[in-house]
Amino acid sequence: MKLLDGSQSGSKVQASVSKSAATGATTNHAAVAQVNTSASNVGELASGKSMTYSITVLDKNNNATTTSVTVSYDGTTNKFTDKDGNELGTATGTDKATKATGAETAAAIAKALSNTSLGDKFDIENDTAKIKLTTKDASDSPNSVLISVDGAAGEVAGAQPTGSEAYTSIDAKIGAYDGTGNIEDKIFTVNGEKFAYVTDPSKLGDDYKDVNYVQTKATDGTVAAEDATAMAKLISAKTGINAEADKTATTSVNLKPSTTATGKGIELQIGANEGQTMSFTLDDMSADALGVGSGSVDLSTQDKAKTATTTIDAAIKKVSKARGQMGAVQNRLEHTINNLDTASENLQTAESRIRDTDMAEEMVNYSKNSILAQAGQSMLAQANQANQGVLTLLQ
Repeated sequence: MKLLDGSQSGSKVQASVSKSAATGATTNHAAVAQVNTSASNVGELASGKSMTYSITVLDKNNNATTTSVTVSYDGTTNKFTDKDGNELGTATGTDKATKATGAETAAAIAKALSNTSLGDKFDIENDTAKIKLTTKDASDSPNSVLISVDGAAGEVAGAQPTGSEAYTSIDAKIGAYDGTGNIEDKIFTVNGEKFAYVTDPSKLGDDYKDVNYVQTKATDGTVAAEDATAMAKLISAKTGINAEADKTATTSVNLKPSTTATGKGIELQIGANEGQTMSFTLDDMSADALGVGSGSVDLSTQDKAKTATTTIDAAIKKVSKARGQMGAVQNRLEHTINNLDTASENLQTAESRIRDTDMAEEMVNYSKNSILAQAGQSMLAQANQANQGVLTLLQ
């Protein structure tokens, strides 16, 4: 078994951004199934009519939360509005004077749902006349989503099946830090390492020396495809996970487990019964994964030497963390071994006592103890009778 080549790194990728920049971190981990707007035989939305769209989300504990929105369409203005009169979009189809198409209605519904608390948990969008929900938090996949239109039961969309590929994606919405605003909104964390796009590295300041950065080509904070590619390489070098630029959304970086990861880590049986196991994971500790492989460290200039020092320091910290993790596991295993040794010794002692028992002697002791117990009971009974006799004479 190889411990440090990344094959025991498990399959979990943890990525996070600040709450105010949550739209910059999306995930395809549990894209809840697409739901057609024509569910329950509801077709296009006619002018002057309204549609109430309800979504009930069942979390992992089957606790239900229902969100409803009502969308109206006016063929005169060709506009969709919610129940408060807020505009949700415009119809442009050939029959817009009399009705809106399913795709146009879906877009309006998606916008209305995004304005509710449901939008905090899901990215909600129209996908060819369907409402598509994608969880923002990879670890917060619901069990199922129930749909109803105008009170009529519609489709039930299940969460992504267990075992299917899951990954987190950091997209260009996070933007680059240009020295203005809150820098924390531009920093995202992947498996404990901090990353950011910056327009000028000098603007990070001394308080953010631990942030790994990619300098964008544009100076206005826009993230280009080549910036995302550079970020993917940087994330892979610093964390050992399989980061890659999305082939479709070229400014997004998809974060996946290491290509050598088994997804299970190391599982050890530490008890006599089923289920008494412990498991742990170890990241790839190879030089390339630590960012100090061949060609990764350049000492040719003073600036490059400073960068190399930071890289080597980060690698040392990562190795130290892995050593600490292995030490903790070793301590737990030694504690378990000591407990098992004590239990084994006690069992052997008990077995030896049973095996060495003199049956004749034990029978004599048993008879003696039985006679003593019966004699004690007899004496107690006689004492009680004496008290009763005295009471009788006094009466």
